[in-house]
Amino acid sequence: MAFKVAIVGAGPAGCLLARLLLNQPKFTVTIFEAEPSINYRAQGGSLDLHENGGLAALKAAGLYEEFLKHARFDGEALLVCDKQLKPYIQLSPTTKEHSRGRPEIDRSALRRMLVESLPPGTIEWKRPLRRVVTADTAEPRQGYTLEFADGTTASGFDLIVGADGAWSKVRAALSDTVPRYAGIGGFALQIPDAARTAPACAARLKGGAIFAYSTGCMLAGQQLGDGSINVGLWRARPEGWEQQVDYALADPLAVRAAQMREFGDYAPELVEFIAHAGEDSPVASRSFYTLPVGFRWDHRPGLTLVGDAAHVICPFTGEGVNQALTDVLQLAQALGALVRPSDLDSALLKYETELFARAVVFQKRAEDVAQMMFFTEGSPATTIERYTMQNMQNSMSPGAYKAFYPLLLTGVYGYFFWHKRLHK
Repeated sequence: MAFKVAIVGAGPAGCLLARLLLNQPKFTVTIFEAEPSINYRAQGGSLDLHENGGLAALKAAGLYEEFLKHARFDGEALLVCDKQLKPYIQLSPTTKEHSRGRPEIDRSALRRMLVESLPPGTIEWKRPLRRVVTADTAEPRQGYTLEFADGTTASGFDLIVGADGAWSKVRAALSDTVPRYAGIGGFALQIPDAARTAPACAARLKGGAIFAYSTGCMLAGQQLGDGSINVGLWRARPEGWEQQVDYALADPLAVRAAQMREFGDYAPELVEFIAHAGEDSPVASRSFYTLPVGFRWDHRPGLTLVGDAAHVICPFTGEGVNQALTDVLQLAQALGALVRPSDLDSALLKYETELFARAVVFQKRAEDVAQMMFFTEGSPATTIERYTMQNMQNSMSPGAYKAFYPLLLTGVYGYFFWHKRLHK
């Protein structure tokens, strides 16, 4: 018997889940995506995929070799500094042979790779979901109907998976909980053809990224595979700040001028990243929202969530896409063990139980990083030790981190004790 699966959302998580399931003949899969095409909008910046996260999921899907065509190992270069360029963490570019296990890939390249790995017709574009309609029946195939904004519907699925992001309409059928404002917002700008238009900025990045923190704000520069630089300008802001500014949020010149004023106390080399943002490049304002740490939904047969729909967090730990792809891998593995339809509910329960236990850990880490780097006076100087320990915890297995914790703690705090004095 074939299991009929609907996935709502054609982002990386939704597409990878479809790929993993379609590798098995017992599944038929349809993805419903709100956007009209893959080229509808810019896809954002660069993503670092971890060996025990996104990379493991891509390998399971048979897509690792394709990933290597787009991967940027020099993207592992990193500078974490303060607003005057005082360095705290410096990592050099790497190669495939000497990777730290976190190569970069542009989000647009990852999504296109995943979309193109699916059979034609798997994705139904221009199908924005309005709601999931629930029937009073215990039979999953009769239990839910997808109702779209154009008035059309789809039903008859054994399983509906919400991969539809922070404001998931599928999640709304499982829980009344909605994301809450994290207190951080700002802008993403872009420097096009940076090697030509801003060579000093490109040279400073070394193919990777800079994160320059000060109390309540961060300026980030990140090299993309197309030669452009993504510039993130994030600050602690009140909810609804977009309606309180005295300039047009969609006007690149006005936004650039306002941000040069707001970041005017940063080092000139960092302000250059704002000054070189293209006049015709897109400007995106954004406020960050999160689900509560430990969020879970009441289990319902035939309905579940992956990725941001299940556990949206602030994007300052590099965990978001990796945890989303881990969700997908674990759900696909649970479903792959199905023998008969009656096994479906127990497989979903197993997946959700493991998801909830894993999610509470990285949700708490993400919340802690946001608190220490944006809402602690004197950051990064006052918080860099805790920030570094969090990053080590993210990159190590729980067993290894626990075993080496005393050495790590002593080494990190000892290193920064002398580092801060030598770099006065």
